[in-house]
Amino acid sequence: MTKLEEAHFQSIDLRELAAIETEGRRVLSLYLPGQAARNEVEREIERLDAVVDDADRELLQRNAAKALAWIDEEAPKEGPICLFVADELDLCRGYVLAINKKRGNIPSVVRVGASPYLRPLAELQDEYETFAVVATDNRATRIFVVDSTIVDLESQVRGDVKNSVRKGGWSQKRYARRREKELSHYAKDVAEQLTAIVESESIRRIVFLGTEETIVEIRNELPQHIAERDIGSSPADLHEERHVWMSEAFDLYFEEEREEEHRLWDRIRGEYMGGGPAAVGPDEVLVAATAGRVDEVIVTRSVDFVATRCNECQNVSHGQKKACPFCKSEDTVESDFVNELTRAVELTSASIEFSDEIPGLTKVGHVAALLRY
Repeated sequence: MTKLEEAHFQSIDLRELAAIETEGRRVLSLYLPGQAARNEVEREIERLDAVVDDADRELLQRNAAKALAWIDEEAPKEGPICLFVADELDLCRGYVLAINKKRGNIPSVVRVGASPYLRPLAELQDEYETFAVVATDNRATRIFVVDSTIVDLESQVRGDVKNSVRKGGWSQKRYARRREKELSHYAKDVAEQLTAIVESESIRRIVFLGTEETIVEIRNELPQHIAERDIGSSPADLHEERHVWMSEAFDLYFEEEREEEHRLWDRIRGEYMGGGPAAVGPDEVLVAATAGRVDEVIVTRSVDFVATRCNECQNVSHGQKKACPFCKSEDTVESDFVNELTRAVELTSASIEFSDEIPGLTKVGHVAALLRY
């Protein structure tokens, strides 16, 4: 039995999973909020068993038996997981999906298809990018790398910069100069540590928490390419429990995530209106993605579009169709449009952004893209 993958879900290679392809419905994909949902999953598999074609039933039963055994023997007692099983390919791969509980949970999902159902994983990777948190005051700085709910302390820098005190005349000036020098050296040390961590971990976003004076000094010492990743700061009492002020860091992170969605849509809209390399609408974007012309896609996360996959030529088209529009074969299966789009994006090294509702994006069909050409 394949062991549970211990890596954070951000390190799951979606392109590798997207490359797995079979005919018909030979891959079983499961998402569970926890082992307690096993019975619910088993009931859904029974419903699928009642409706699949006779030719697929035996394979579904083999895949289901392997999946349920894996849940019983390998899955952790608590926490969400996902699992992909294809007995014909000797595939049985499971992952832990740790997420911030304040932001929701993983619903139970059971899908059978020609390839792994990647949409929920892609949404998680988009929503929970790794970011850095700098918790700082005059006494010390801690730099954390945050991957979903997993918070790793990467570095600590001691400051011990004395607080301002009231003295008279030259004594006060000498004390102030000495204190400014200490603070400057301290900020340089933090900036060097932060730069090394951000570069080694390929981090795109940095959040600052703590005292304003120290944050300003550290920001002044950051090189430009690191300073560009600073998405905001908030005053915080670092003597409180860590989860209290780390919650503020998550709030700043998700606020930036929503703003980035709007910025991407504004770029696509501007290119499209100016006749530039952009596409809007599910049909146009899917064709471009399949051809490898897409660079960045944005899609409303709540959409539930249908796609048609052809078992003869393996092409995918938007909408429910009796015959394949490419080869005219009637050997087709219904699939999830967003999942098919996600797979096309991953196979061509493009990126996909899952967005909350944006009025303009909704009007053009909930899907849009920047094109490479």
